[in-house]
Amino acid sequence: MRRSIRPVFIALIALVSMRGVTHASTQVWGGSAVICMPDDQTIMGNRYLTSAGSVKHSSTSSDLITLYCLVKPVGGSKADYLWVAYQDSDGTGTNTYVRVSFVQMSRSSGVETTLVTLDSNSSSSTGFTQRSVNLATVNFDMEHYVYYMRVQLDRGSIADTAILYTMSLQLGP
Repeated sequence: MRRSIRPVFIALIALVSMRGVTHASTQVWGGSAVICMPDDQTIMGNRYLTSAGSVKHSSTSSDLITLYCLVKPVGGSKADYLWVAYQDSDGTGTNTYVRVSFVQMSRSSGVETTLVTLDSNSSSSTGFTQRSVNLATVNFDMEHYVYYMRVQLDRGSIADTAILYTMSLQLGP
């Protein structure tokens, strides 16, 4: 009697594809770190390196990296959480950090307001980390404001690691 391995194979693929899923929600904006634009000093100082969609310091730089990422939510003007995947090699230490600020800028005056900030130094994790910040108090007004993420990666020495992998705005937990 010959057995088919197809059901086992399908179950294995389903299990592997679920690996790393930590929350069930709908993404309304997001992507890898390479969708962001480095500021002038980051570019001119050759401070950053992109690798497999992530952004990190070039091997000889320990200077501040600043990135700007335009945000335009898909399907409306609502998001419940900002999710960020990053690595900060010293956790709560102050030598290294990844800081993501969600900023609103007035279309008429150019005035900027930081709505929320996720700072890696508030977590003791030193490896790959996924964290979120609640956006319950944020009311998107796409007619009067532009939204973007300001990302800062800094490290005290070339032995430290600060990497941004992904960011997303999500509906649900």
